[in-house]
Amino acid sequence: MTRHHFLENVTPLVVCTTLLTGCAAPLTSATSGKAPLTLTNVAVVDGDTLRATVGGARERVRIVGVDAPELAHDPRPAECWSAEAGVALGELLEGQSVLAFSVDDVDDRDRYDRLLRQVNVAGQDVAEYLLEQGHATSFRALENHQLSRYYLDIERAAEQRQRGLWGACHHP
Repeated sequence: MTRHHFLENVTPLVVCTTLLTGCAAPLTSATSGKAPLTLTNVAVVDGDTLRATVGGARERVRIVGVDAPELAHDPRPAECWSAEAGVALGELLEGQSVLAFSVDDVDDRDRYDRLLRQVNVAGQDVAEYLLEQGHATSFRALENHQLSRYYLDIERAAEQRQRGLWGACHHP
């Protein structure tokens, strides 16, 4: 699948994938147009959450658009592929400049007080990468958001190819 980097512009682009017939409807960048935050001292909490320094303060940052398998939380055991998702995210971010963008029509923070951001590293949308590699599923709560269909298409392509969790974990 060709990678599409739609965080750098607010111009429309057409998204095509080799595993899907035709092209998805044109998407515009979901970013709000506000200047991105630069994340430093980035550490992976799990497959969809980071801890980073933002403007001198430590923050938890939830990557918009994806839902990675959960690590163990007493009394629940870890979900299948949770460790692999976290490792993959860490490898992607290691030594890279990390930017976090506000997203139109998405709250600034979630109920856990995490910043909700579209994260970009080295020109790559991190959510897109996690979905392509099968390290996460698309976040269904974004159901009506403009990114929802795009991310769901990427997820389905990874599922068809049995990438990551799709080939390793049991799915109902």
